[in-house]
Amino acid sequence: MKKIIFFLVSASFVIMAALLGWFLPVASFRIIDDVNEGKQHDLDIDRVNLTYRDDLSIAQKIAIVTSRSGYDYMDYVELEKGIYLQEENVIDIMSNFLVDFTGIRYEINEDNIYYCEPVLLTFASNKGMIVVWTATVTLDNGWDFSCYIDDKTGAILSVYFAGYYSGWDGLIEGYNDFSDPCDGICERYLNALYNNYSEKIDAKFITYHLLQSYTDEYYSSYRLIFRDENDDTFDITLNLYVDDMYLETT
Repeated sequence: MKKIIFFLVSASFVIMAALLGWFLPVASFRIIDDVNEGKQHDLDIDRVNLTYRDDLSIAQKIAIVTSRSGYDYMDYVELEKGIYLQEENVIDIMSNFLVDFTGIRYEINEDNIYYCEPVLLTFASNKGMIVVWTATVTLDNGWDFSCYIDDKTGAILSVYFAGYYSGWDGLIEGYNDFSDPCDGICERYLNALYNNYSEKIDAKFITYHLLQSYTDEYYSSYRLIFRDENDDTFDITLNLYVDDMYLETT
């Protein structure tokens, strides 16, 4: 059942790319027309003169990929490579996040990457665009890790973990020493996310607090609050299902 759930969630990481997008002007109207008419499904980024008019805040980007906002999404196109990041950069970002979160250096390579692609996401009303990496990897302990990563900054926008063949103690070093499993996982996740945000977008951590908790189901939800380099606050909601062995951000 969990494998089915993760398959659906992993698929949604790909499908949701078709429902997202924002300001990225394209120098060639022919390219825009090709996207709108579905003529071009794989674009060589070298053939497209793309420059960001990046007035998007990190809060907006997170809202877009976590479906918090009701924009009129239109289409997506898979790219052969990113504009600012390439696959090796994305793998490094994922690897560093995993070390900070789990305390373990997991190997990520072509044998365990299920999907790692940049997608050009379009926004219907003004034909704006943005590039986001969507990636899923199966770790050697049977846990699956999926995420969205912003191509321009390298900031992690959304994360999903699911375990099938080992528990949290097989994913996170020192898990059995946590006095409270939910709080312990949250604090490790917060540390990993803060390290990513402080490096990539010069963000500062403000606070976190518990939103809701059901002890009989070992479920907890937390809000993590940060301040970006422009002094604007943004938040991540972390949902933990300890008994079911999965984690997601919304």
